[in-house]
Amino acid sequence: MKRWMLVMLFAIVAGMLAACGSGEPVEEKEYDAFKEEIAKEDFTGFAYILSDYEAEDNGYLPVLEEVFEEEEQTLVYFNDQQASDDVHEVFNEDSKKKDLFLPIDTIAYIENGQPAAELEVTEELIQEKDQETLRTFVADHS
Repeated sequence: MKRWMLVMLFAIVAGMLAACGSGEPVEEKEYDAFKEEIAKEDFTGFAYILSDYEAEDNGYLPVLEEVFEEEEQTLVYFNDQQASDDVHEVFNEDSKKKDLFLPIDTIAYIENGQPAAELEVTEELIQEKDQETLRTFVADHS
């Protein structure tokens, strides 16, 4: 009887932990999963597509991760610079579609599946002292 109760308790705790999500400030997704997630009617949060090679080369992601961690928010993103040629080709075709929202080189705040605000990710934004503009954007939409 005690064993059964311990197993049930463990299952409940494990289930609760799994339901809490990854808790990571920056969460990389495969392209299809990213596109599907941000288009859901119940998705509310921040999204970003890293497609500029300079963003990859100049280490934008660690800066974004630090800001989102400190603001206790999560940024889901897709890294086109590290995508396979096949995925990159699909992404390029999708980026031409007017009815598909893709936050390319911008951080978008999406509310209930609809873009509500955007902030372009530039070298100046990343280099800014204390990333005040980025922090304000995240805080204003949290």
